[in-house]
Amino acid sequence: RKAATQLSTAAIEFVKRQVNLLKPYELSASQRLKTYQLMLQDDAVSTCFGARTMAVAKAQARGSFSYDINSPESLRLKEFFEYNLSELKSQSPLSIGMMASCMIRDAWSPFEMVFEGAEDDWEGYWKLKKLAYIHPLTLDQAKPYQIKSGGDSIDYLRQRPDSFIGSDGTSSFSYTGWGGVKEIPFNRVAYSSYSATSSQPIGNSLFDAAYIPWKEKQLLNDFTLIGVQKDLAGMPVLGAPSSLLSAAADNPEGPEARMVDQMKNNLANLHAGDQSYSIIPTDTHAENGNGARQFSLEFLGVTGGGKAFDVVELVEQRKRSIFNCFSCQNMISGENGGGSYNLLEGQTSLQAHAVELDNMVVDEMWNKQIFPKLLRLNNIKAKRTDIPVWKAGSVQEISTDEYGKYVNRVARLLPAVPEVINPILKRMGSDYRVPANMSPDDIREMLFVFEDASKVGSGEGSSGTGDSQSGGSQSDTNAENAS
Repeated sequence: RKAATQLSTAAIEFVKRQVNLLKPYELSASQRLKTYQLMLQDDAVSTCFGARTMAVAKAQARGSFSYDINSPESLRLKEFFEYNLSELKSQSPLSIGMMASCMIRDAWSPFEMVFEGAEDDWEGYWKLKKLAYIHPLTLDQAKPYQIKSGGDSIDYLRQRPDSFIGSDGTSSFSYTGWGGVKEIPFNRVAYSSYSATSSQPIGNSLFDAAYIPWKEKQLLNDFTLIGVQKDLAGMPVLGAPSSLLSAAADNPEGPEARMVDQMKNNLANLHAGDQSYSIIPTDTHAENGNGARQFSLEFLGVTGGGKAFDVVELVEQRKRSIFNCFSCQNMISGENGGGSYNLLEGQTSLQAHAVELDNMVVDEMWNKQIFPKLLRLNNIKAKRTDIPVWKAGSVQEISTDEYGKYVNRVARLLPAVPEVINPILKRMGSDYRVPANMSPDDIREMLFVFEDASKVGSGEGSSGTGDSQSGGSQSDTNAENAS
């Protein structure tokens, strides 16, 4: 007989403990979120993080619902979901996409789903009021969430009491659990999680992979600044008589030793910039005052060679490693004079795949967590095929030229219906829309009439190269045909 219940467990708590044991202090459970914020001060990390979050936000802002156009129920649910998004309090898919993309940094982005009564045509229904972002820094760092018995799912989040303190120092906090934390039931939470698994629902941050090159880059930058400082200011060198140094060594408590110590302090202060002058004796080796002086002060530049490394190149290597961690290699391709078009195309494609995955994660939050919760709250039961699906739009739309070529090539296959014509008009930037109840014959009557026979879709001169080229417009040498 087969078991009726699950026998195994995702072991969320066990896996979390094992992973934390392997992390250094700055990436430990209590410090990693603060380390991520510190890493954002680096130009390379900030640029990569900004590029990824911007791409997600733009795609979510251009998102739309896919639904069954032949189903009245599917159309009704689409209108209900669109009503929810349009009535969000001070939020939009753009702002929610920006907050959700913080999963790239913090490994996840949790939201509390807040509902309220709907109005107008949807009175009597519950609608989404807002998605209240819960910054992971506000959760208890020692124990951000409680795992249910069995280790298979999360029970609730544990938010710190100091998160509720206002600028005036007063707090609206009220305890809801042991240990002085606010317990947020996980069934009220929607979240996007980067590279999450059933055993690690919180996922992993890309900042973890970028930590080592970032840390090395900071150290190398510090070494570079020290070298520049020494090269600009020079190394102070003080010449003193050997008799004075011998006397100071023989009697550490004598006046000669005190004089040598004072000169050492003066040199250290000069090098550090804490002192602008130094007084030294002007006695000469000759009793008549002529000849070389017994004491001399010089500032020597850094000389020498034979180093087996270039600090600047080492910094650049770490910088490239950071861009690689975020799949942003294309942003610095050819920066040092190398690279090729094919390499750039491959790197751009890799970043596009990464951004597409980011948006798929956010789309899944909408389609698997938020909208199903909204349907259950309103006791709406619908067939799976009737439930609209949210899908992010494109990060960067194709050019008008390319879009025009595409429409021209498939025009003969397109039906003359409003559902086809209106997206084309929108893409062209026209404010006019064909009425939804207009018939194909009425649409054809509205089209421009040319004196000459239409050549749409024939390729006769539409490629921009004409028929006078070698082999004609259908030739393989026609770049438009090759593409």
